[in-house]
Amino acid sequence: MLIPIQNFIYAVATTLTPSQGDYILDDPKLSDVAVLINYAIDFLLGISGGVAIFFVFWGASQYIWGWDVETKQKGKTKIIGAIFGIIVVTLSFLVVRVLTTDLTRLAR
Repeated sequence: MLIPIQNFIYAVATTLTPSQGDYILDDPKLSDVAVLINYAIDFLLGISGGVAIFFVFWGASQYIWGWDVETKQKGKTKIIGAIFGIIVVTLSFLVVRVLTTDLTRLAR
């Protein structure tokens, strides 16, 4: 049974114009270098976590469907390396979060 879900789009016409001396930035958060570096770190940690999960699946497929002992050993090595990579990525994510929280608190 399918339940239809309707999306509502509301458009509001505004006539806002910046007054003299008021400038609106597109994204004021990106103007800060620390925030930009934080975004880059989040992006790279996400990519590295995705790569590690890919290697877990690749190693598991080698281990499950490998006919000879050498292929099974390669798959096992990939799984262990990927799990180690996930642990390193998780710990580095936590360290980055703690350091950026402490540094931003000190900056205020």
